[in-house]
Amino acid sequence: MEKEMNNMIAFCGLNTMKKLRLGAALHFIIAIGHLGCLFALDEAFVRWQEAGLVYWISIGAMLWMMIGLIALVKMFSAICSYVVKHRIEYLHTQANKLTGFLLFIGMMTIGQSYFIPVAWIIASIALFGAIQEGHLIRK
Repeated sequence: MEKEMNNMIAFCGLNTMKKLRLGAALHFIIAIGHLGCLFALDEAFVRWQEAGLVYWISIGAMLWMMIGLIALVKMFSAICSYVVKHRIEYLHTQANKLTGFLLFIGMMTIGQSYFIPVAWIIASIALFGAIQEGHLIRK
């Protein structure tokens, strides 16, 4: 009985090692693909800009700082969720759902005269959603 058990353990160990090697190889191939995609997107962006298809969005430094603050609060919430619940969680609160919807709709305002006020409204709701998410994760 002990011999069969040892054979099974050895087989499972070798099988796991093969799976790990396969996983590492696939991970490497995927990373190469991501790099290729990154370079292709960069080249495509340059070509679109030369063709006049991409318009530079001129937003103020305060709005960029607001976007950075939202990113910091979301990152802090993710770290807190990992510390408290041992996994990273992003809650789908009503404010986060509203932010996603407004970002989808707000894309139509790019290039319009009222783009900046709309961007501020969306950023304010996103900041509220990020703070609310961080508060709810603590519970």
